Amino acid sequence: MPRLTLPPQVINQDQAPLHQHRRLAILRRTLSDDSLPLRARVAAALVLLYAQPVTRIVRLTVDDVIDDGATLTVRLGDPPSPLPEPVADLLRAYVQSRQHLPYASSRSSQWLFPGRQPGQPMNPVSLQAHLRMIGVPPQRGRTSAIRQLVLQAPAPVIAKALGYHDKTATRLVTEAGGTWNRYAPGDHGRCPGRTLILRAEGRFNRRMAETDIDLGVVTAPSGVLVLGMASWIDYWPQLGRPLSERARAAASVGGGHGHDWMCEMVSVRAASDRPLMVRAGTAASPFDGGPAIAVLEIDLGLPWAGTAGDEPIILGDLPVDRCGMVLGDALALDSWTGDGHPSTDGLADVAYWGGYAEAAHLQFGGDLILRHGGQVRGWLDLPLDDAKKLGDALNDWKGDEQGRGVMVAVDEHTDFHRFNRASWTHPLQIGAIEVADCSVLGINWDSGDHSMRHRGERRFGQVYPVTLQPGPTGQTTMRWTIPPYEPGHHGAE
Repeated sequence: MPRLTLPPQVINQDQAPLHQHRRLAILRRTLSDDSLPLRARVAAALVLLYAQPVTRIVRLTVDDVIDDGATLTVRLGDPPSPLPEPVADLLRAYVQSRQHLPYASSRSSQWLFPGRQPGQPMNPVSLQAHLRMIGVPPQRGRTSAIRQLVLQAPAPVIAKALGYHDKTATRLVTEAGGTWNRYAPGDHGRCPGRTLILRAEGRFNRRMAETDIDLGVVTAPSGVLVLGMASWIDYWPQLGRPLSERARAAASVGGGHGHDWMCEMVSVRAASDRPLMVRAGTAASPFDGGPAIAVLEIDLGLPWAGTAGDEPIILGDLPVDRCGMVLGDALALDSWTGDGHPSTDGLADVAYWGGYAEAAHLQFGGDLILRHGGQVRGWLDLPLDDAKKLGDALNDWKGDEQGRGVMVAVDEHTDFHRFNRASWTHPLQIGAIEVADCSVLGINWDSGDHSMRHRGERRFGQVYPVTLQPGPTGQTTMRWTIPPYEPGHHGAE
């Protein structure tokens, strides 16, 4: 690797955006750590997920929180934004806890975050201090969140939903290197109340036709195969029992669906002595016309033991996780290292992109890296300390007189990142990796397609059936079927 000349480090307190993996790690801790103050956790979620400034958060009223018993929304813009389940539960608990505030004026206040002075909201400086006390940098977290969001959806959509000015959102798109030049105005069948918490950028390869695709193989030496949500595979042990224990229990009765908090999976018995073939049937994405997975099939290597009429056996249903799905051996997945885990090999990748990337390249260098049909600059397989120092230097670098720089990601080598990296050049964003000596497949989703079709996930009924049925040679096949897109229809088929 060529020698790098790093400029002197300039520390700007709470200014440079957080790396995206760091923002998500802070968010996970905030949502799961019950020892943290409830008020600060709720405010942190609004900052890290919805890019809300503290000055706007303290002006929210109890009337801005709309709870119909099934869905909880917050009026941040137009229309109100629905909150995903863990955040909704936090906000419900916080609203109830206001009845126990020490000041009578606070208990009766219409402000969601009441201050000590009667009739006044909480001072934003005080709320900033509360956020920093639990390890949330409010300005950096908000900047990181909004820069990621404007790469995922058109600037007018983000601006309207989150209360930003159109010009601000459009400027952030340019700075972050997004264009959304494929976005066609008009009715895309978007449900106006859906969440805008979207995943990192990705694009399908338009050259692929609607067809069946061989995706490779997985192995299941434990005899139990799991299809689960990549965001939460590593969280099962924190909920009481390891993934493999739950999966074995379900497989022992013919297979089934597991769901605990945000974690979901289906598990089934599979041959332990041979590779299991995986295929996908594709259909045109409503987002850009490229291929999207419509059917995922796995040959389980076991004879069909269902009914004589070949009726499918329903295992359950699964949402499409915005961070992808994982298919692999139940016992191997107990060792899965997710986003936010330390590097497993002491290495990391650094990438940067945005409107000032070429100017940054003149200063820092960096190779061109192909990623989901696009290109970023960066370095692969750097020693972790070197990667972090380089990421800090890129974040501190100011590209113009207004201090605008580039988007930066420092990705430590976890299983989650390894499968994402393996998917960068696959037309369906499939990443094949080894986990605990087992072949595992990670299945990414294009963020545009996910935004239009699946972003409500289970909370909005966007779940799709997983079944067992006989294959063409009499073997058992597991099939996950995602029905054709119907504009205006947002629930499960």
